[in-house]
Amino acid sequence: ISGPFKIVRTASGLQFGWNTNLALAGGLAACMPVKTDNLRTQLLVMTAGGPLVSLVSGLIGLLVHALWLSGTFWGFASFIFGITSLAIFVVTIFPGKTSGFMTDGAQILSMLRGGEEGEQRALFFILQAESMQGTRPRDYTAAILARLSALKGTPLMNTSAQLIVYYHLLDRGDIQQAEQTLLSLSQHTEELPDVFKKAISLENAFFLAAHRQDATSAQSYLSAAKGALVEKHSMLRAEVAVLWAQGKMDEAQDLARQFDQLASRSIDRGSAIAEREWVQALFR
Repeated sequence: ISGPFKIVRTASGLQFGWNTNLALAGGLAACMPVKTDNLRTQLLVMTAGGPLVSLVSGLIGLLVHALWLSGTFWGFASFIFGITSLAIFVVTIFPGKTSGFMTDGAQILSMLRGGEEGEQRALFFILQAESMQGTRPRDYTAAILARLSALKGTPLMNTSAQLIVYYHLLDRGDIQQAEQTLLSLSQHTEELPDVFKKAISLENAFFLAAHRQDATSAQSYLSAAKGALVEKHSMLRAEVAVLWAQGKMDEAQDLARQFDQLASRSIDRGSAIAEREWVQALFR
């Protein structure tokens, strides 16, 4: 994400779109591993890549200005480019938070320190890699899931871990435990970025509509979920469930077809398999 622009990799290639969340307009990059070999090294290289590119770009911009283009329009432009890139480097390499997210510097420190926080991050990405390779939530490696649940790190990583547990419980049909996990998540959102709060609202909308047939509460949560940092098909999943709970079957089925097309192109193959079955179950 950069300003109003958004690029997402799907199973059918890159997809360009618009970012409608003002809180993310400053830029955001995220990626998931497709293999778990040397995961810690992969994460460090990926995270350090952003600040490193900003640093190199800034130095090149100032060098071009000083050696070749000083006193020209392009020289001024290269100077502004260089200063801006170096400023981005300083902001991202400094350990802290922006809009509730850890800066690259904070993430690098976390991984270098290790401990529970570093282990939690690594295990989370291992399960994400499983999902990208086609493992649905109910089939996640049990030992990794149990260890991930027991670890405590940052509020954002704790929430991400509990969301994985929620999807696992929901996908294996343990509705009561899934509901308790979702309730716990909903009660501890104070320190989360706004886009994560919206993602939890989205899951509440789906669960209340699909499993409790509470259309009124589900619609309220759905309204609060606009702008959630999720794939488009996941947003449609909740919208389909709300329409279904409201008894609007024709509209729900029309939207379900759109959902199915998008889900089939998701790069997160494991989650998409489960989500498609959850929606199909509404119309059986």
